[in-house]
Amino acid sequence: MAMLKKHKKTLLSALQRVFCFILAATILGAVGVPSAVLALDGANPTVEIVGFMRGDSNDLRSSELLMAKVSNYDGNPQELTYEWKNKLGTYLYVFDKHDMAVVRGTKSEIEIYNSDKGLFASDNMSGRSYNRSYSHKGFAYAAVYGASVNSEKLKGGISVTVKDSDGNIIATASYDDDFKNYDLSKDMANAVFGVFEGESVDILNLLGQSSVVHVVCPACYVSQGTIISGSDCISLSKSESGYSITGLKAGEGVIKINLQKRNCKFHKNSENSSTTTVIVFKKPNTSTTATTLTLTNLDDRCEYYLEGVKGEVIDGKITFSSLTPSTEYNIEVRGSYIDENGTTKTAYAYVKDTTKDCYTSSVVFNLDDTVADTESIFGKSYEVAVKSDSDYIVLQSGDNGYTAELAKGNYKVFLKDGNDYKQIDNAVLTVDSDDNSIEIKYYSVVYNLDGGTFNGDTKFVYREGEFVKTIDNKPTKYEYVFDGWKCGESTYSNSQQITDSIDRKYELTAIWEVDKIGDGESLTEYRINIRRKLPLK
Repeated sequence: MAMLKKHKKTLLSALQRVFCFILAATILGAVGVPSAVLALDGANPTVEIVGFMRGDSNDLRSSELLMAKVSNYDGNPQELTYEWKNKLGTYLYVFDKHDMAVVRGTKSEIEIYNSDKGLFASDNMSGRSYNRSYSHKGFAYAAVYGASVNSEKLKGGISVTVKDSDGNIIATASYDDDFKNYDLSKDMANAVFGVFEGESVDILNLLGQSSVVHVVCPACYVSQGTIISGSDCISLSKSESGYSITGLKAGEGVIKINLQKRNCKFHKNSENSSTTTVIVFKKPNTSTTATTLTLTNLDDRCEYYLEGVKGEVIDGKITFSSLTPSTEYNIEVRGSYIDENGTTKTAYAYVKDTTKDCYTSSVVFNLDDTVADTESIFGKSYEVAVKSDSDYIVLQSGDNGYTAELAKGNYKVFLKDGNDYKQIDNAVLTVDSDDNSIEIKYYSVVYNLDGGTFNGDTKFVYREGEFVKTIDNKPTKYEYVFDGWKCGESTYSNSQQITDSIDRKYELTAIWEVDKIGDGESLTEYRINIRRKLPLK
């Protein structure tokens, strides 16, 4: 490209242009361009702006939750970047999650105004307002502000551009038709509530979890709640904002609710009623490490998602891995419901849990007071793993031992060979905020044959504190007789104890006496035989 820019003023002949085109095509083919950009087979990722609960891309309403629905994409849509543009005469709000009960007034809610239409940032959105467009990862949801807005301001359009992690555009969509005035009763009719056994949830929160945008208004109040069916599965009770629902046992119920906004200056004292299905789920049990979150006690009617990724059930549990330590995660539980018109609707419920604090931890093997790998000690390379109450965690090998990010706790140490784990006795790694390593010391006993030969190993490795004795068998040396082992000032015979608790390296050297007879006896036998064979004086 630098060469092309340097010579861009040169007049290229038609032949040169063809050549450059072919060359460019060749380069693109060599380096690879995302298939989403080049593929023309109709399988490219697509996006459309739909009503979230309805899944419909037609007759969109103001205040309805919208979604940039991506199809034909293999990855996690939450990891894509969504750029929203507002050309309306009213505000466009975008969100990085669809639960309206939690996004209001947080960094998950962004206001896009359009100064070309005489709009400016709202006072209550200070610091989170953007002119004309906003682009960020995960912001796949939107809503058009429509309360007390005339139809002219709702004319125009909005658009969304979806990009991958490298900034490549993979899909675009726009909606240029007129937005219909908001209809709270229709949004309520599309809602299905999800609650867990043994838990009580406020009905306004359930409406927010079902993505009814309007209930973020603090003036909302549930004035009436009645159980139509399923009284063995659910119960109703009064709450500060009207009513709450308690899940009694797994199953379904139907309630009728009346929602009022008598003090809302935007929604003009509106009042709406709806008949709504309530699904009671078994609540999953959660357990975490620093980097995993595991679900058990699963409900076979449900699917479980974490940050947009569906969990895979293996052996009756779901484990989400590669998580960030010390972070709160929101598990989304989805249950499908088919109404009397054959329309599939989704109920949502949420479970929170926090991954544990973790610290850089290490298992260090020492051989003769020097950091060593497993092959140096055991004669074979092993992976090193630790285990507390959960699954095995394999450590990473490095110059300073074997390391991993671990939560506080006590971990047993294992050598991993394929799928087999062998525990190192009495080796426990204790992880806390101060001391997060364990040294496992080994010492060698080396036999220097001093020119002799021996049918066996001449180096042995022992765990610190082990009992050690000399080898059983004797080495041999031509024309010499073996007379034991010397280590410093000490001498040892075969099978003699060296130490009852090894704490250093031992080097033993064979002691040889000249074989004057040649019978290869032991030195003691040799001396006795010498006396026997001496001539009488």
